Amino acid sequence: MSVLTLPAPTSSVAGPAFAVGARKLAAPGRPVDRATLAHQLAIVPLSARTLALVTGNAPGELAADVVLVRWVAARLSSLSARLVSGDTAGDVYHREAAGLAALGPDPAPAGEEMLVGLAAAALRLASGRLVPRLAAAAFQASLTALSGTGAPPTTARTLDDAVQGAFPAQVAALVDLLGDPDAEDGALKDATRRLTVGGTRPGADVLAGIVVLLRDVALGPL
Repeated sequence: MSVLTLPAPTSSVAGPAFAVGARKLAAPGRPVDRATLAHQLAIVPLSARTLALVTGNAPGELAADVVLVRWVAARLSSLSARLVSGDTAGDVYHREAAGLAALGPDPAPAGEEMLVGLAAAALRLASGRLVPRLAAAAFQASLTALSGTGAPPTTARTLDDAVQGAFPAQVAALVDLLGDPDAEDGALKDATRRLTVGGTRPGADVLAGIVVLLRDVALGPL
């Protein structure tokens, strides 16, 4: 029998574990400090878009957009409050997160990206025991198969990576600094600007998910 007629060997080479550039968060060298979080919350540069999604206040927008922004801010606040309280009800997390994930393309708020930011911040703060670990794990698991069939492949991959604890490099670089008393203010601001790229989607919306939890842990849920 000629080797040309033999079946090709099955490849055992697996695809990349995560999307290109995505990585897991760094293990904190020092405990996450709540006072540092409060300071960082005061200095992190927020675009108008991020601020609107965090506060629910969108002055100058069309009436329909104002209603949507308020709804998004309420959902983010609800998820964040559950995380801070230690809620481990994965079905509740999934239900609330699913609503955010269904908001649609630009210019609508990037719901999936907000959830990724919230998950990254939760894992970081859980490592410093400022968010209950089981709550962070329940929320992280609730993102499984969350993106709809019409979601772009990159969006679905980002959510899948978040379930496994990996995040886009710009997200991880910023979140790694949260609560670190040795982190310089300039480094935090630079990391934020690299993520948000002038306050546009999706980076500004990722930041909204991060800042909501940062606010609630540093100052207490609204």
